[in-house]
This record gives sequence, structure tokens and C-alpha cells, in this order.
Amino acid sequence: GKIVINQPTLSEYISKLDLTENGLEKDKTKDDNIRYVGASPKNYLKFNDDEIWRIVGVFNNITTIDELELGKEKKELLVKIVRNDSLGNYSWDSSGSDKNSGFGVNEWSQADLMTELNNDYINPNPTSTTTLWYNGLNNAQNGTYEYRKNIKSSSIDKVAKVRWNTSRATDEASTLNSYNQERSTTLIDTPSDNVPRNNIWEGKIALIYPSDYGYASTDKTCRNKINSSTNNVYNCKNENWLFNSSYQWTLSPLSGRANVVVDVYSGGYVSYSSAHNTLGVRPVLFLKSDVVIAGGTGESIENAYTLE
Repeated sequence: GKIVINQPTLSEYISKLDLTENGLEKDKTKDDNIRYVGASPKNYLKFNDDEIWRIVGVFNNITTIDELELGKEKKELLVKIVRNDSLGNYSWDSSGSDKNSGFGVNEWSQADLMTELNNDYINPNPTSTTTLWYNGLNNAQNGTYEYRKNIKSSSIDKVAKVRWNTSRATDEASTLNSYNQERSTTLIDTPSDNVPRNNIWEGKIALIYPSDYGYASTDKTCRNKINSSTNNVYNCKNENWLFNSSYQWTLSPLSGRANVVVDVYSGGYVSYSSAHNTLGVRPVLFLKSDVVIAGGTGESIENAYTLE
């Protein structure tokens, strides 16, 4: 019969790599995650057939939700990945003119983009070639989305359902402070739009955290302050593989505002935008703990890691 060589899981494999040679760093947060940092770390991954994704890192204490045994959860060491290219520019959320003047609601659990990414984008059997996603004020829905970009069912089987942190970001935060704010368990006051705010959300597809962007840069000034409304900090684009010269959404709502979400500005700093605006959408997900590496070195698109 066939000799089965015990291949390491992707998380085991990355955890044992030489940090410096691969552009990896321990982030010194309470979870002590390993992250890919700098301008060109060896974090290329082929996922969803031949798409190029990038590995954000290996994360401790991620709560996974068992879909078969409802309510069963455990903490795991998981690999987080982000699509290299944006799916297009869409709203994070939009709303009717009666709610936040049509500017959207910054609560991820009911956001239009959450629904699109966790329904349309992972639908294995779409019945048409395109659909329309939200892209503007007052529930405007004219943003064409092409189903050919979907994650195929064989790859969806590799995606973990996890608990994401959706607490609120504040201005003038360091990367470490951002990480802790995102994971805050302090109850969020319900803003004047009367939509209850949550600190957690359970699902498969989300977005980068502001702290992911800050930690991807090795620039010390960026690590000390990833955003500032008074003095835009451009340093975060320095030595940062997540910077792509385009606007991109993050997962975090801005504290104290009902419709404002943290984003990455095309100039490279962390900024804020009304949820109805149309910014780049780069899906983020955690791979299941048993996903096994098949080949590749991760150092380039040509030599991207492959999965079994």
C-alpha cells in the first residue's frame, strides 16, 4: 500500500521555522502570536485553486466553533490568511436614510459586507455569474460582484468557523493597544441608532484588524502609534507587506461613532471612513488546525506554499 509520511500541519510547520530567515516575529501580546513582518516575508500561499493569499501569522487561543456539534468550542493554534488582491471596492455597511442618515451602521454582526462575505462569497453553487453588493449611501447596491471569485467548496472545507473580536478602536493607539482594544470585553454602549453593539462575532470570513496592519510593519514609529487624526502617521506603510497603495477596510468600528469604521488609507496610514464608502475588500480567514502543507517555500508567488 501507499506509505503515508506524516506531513506537518501548516501551523506546526510555520511555528518551527527560523524567525529571522522567514520574516517572522513574536508579537509580545498576551497571546504571543507569530507574525510575518516587513516588506517581503516568505508568506505566499496558494489557496482556492491557484489564488495567491498571504499568511498573516500563527495565532494562539483562537476559539473555534464546531459546526457539527452545535455550541462545542475549543481554543486552538491557527493560521490566519488574507487574500493578496482585493475582491473590489464595496461598502462595509449601508443603511436607509432613516438610520445614521444612510451612512451605515458600524456593527459587523449585521453589516452588509459581513453578509456578502459569509453568504455570496462562500456559496458553492451560485445560480448566476454576477450579483450586486452594497456600494454607497442609503442602501445603494450597484457594486457588481463576480461569483468566479468565490471560494470553491473544496477550499471552504479548510476554513474554520471562529470567534472574531469586534470591539472598538480608538485614536492615537499603539499597535499593542490596538490589539488589546480589539479584544476588549467591556460592554459597548449602544449608540443613538439603537442597534446593539457586540464585542464578538462568530463566522468564517472577516477582515484584517488594525493591529494586523500595524504589526506587519517593522517601523518602530508605526508600532508606537498606528493612527492619529491630528497628525497622519505615514510610517505604517514602511516595510509593510500588507500595504498595497489602496484603501482597504478593517474589521474594527471607531469608538464613539455610529457609522465610522477603521480603514487603511491609500497613503499608508490607518484612518477612518464612513461605513457606506466603497473601499477595498480583502477577505481574511483562519485555516482549520488540521490543514497540511504539501509543498513550496512561501518566498514568492512562484514558490508559494501549497496545501494538501
